[in-house]
Amino acid sequence: MGFSSFSSFSCFLRIGEMKTDQKLGLALLIFCLIMWFLIIPNQVMGKAQSLFPRIITIFIGIPSFLLIISRKDSPKETPFGLEEKKGIARVTITAIIFFIYIFIIDFLGYFISSFLASLAFMLYFGARDWKKIILIPVMLLLFIYFLIEKLLGFPLPSGIIF
Repeated sequence: MGFSSFSSFSCFLRIGEMKTDQKLGLALLIFCLIMWFLIIPNQVMGKAQSLFPRIITIFIGIPSFLLIISRKDSPKETPFGLEEKKGIARVTITAIIFFIYIFIIDFLGYFISSFLASLAFMLYFGARDWKKIILIPVMLLLFIYFLIEKLLGFPLPSGIIF
């Protein structure tokens, strides 16, 4: 273990000097440790049943550790400004569209409401090619229909219209 690996590992000791990505990696690593040692043993009975949650925990833990030890030099983070406010507004509008989608499923059914929500999301995020705006949701919903309803035999919500 050379000096360079020790200096990158010492970021655990200086949380205040960590970059946002490193703090996110630390939070995810703590989450993985809680999952591994507390939640999975207490909530999942049996070794075979705990295999998948442990694999997922490893798949989250490795990149989070890599985030912690990353020390690439990047420009200083900007304070909360206009760019972050635009991001918050975009997340808020996306959540509103998603909640409207959830509420109209009972009335319109899964397929019509999913088609309308897909159109709304694609238009909101800047898609302007009408062929793609129509074809992508139709192909996705046909795939879901044949996979979920026909192959697996699981009925999707039907509304008043469909």
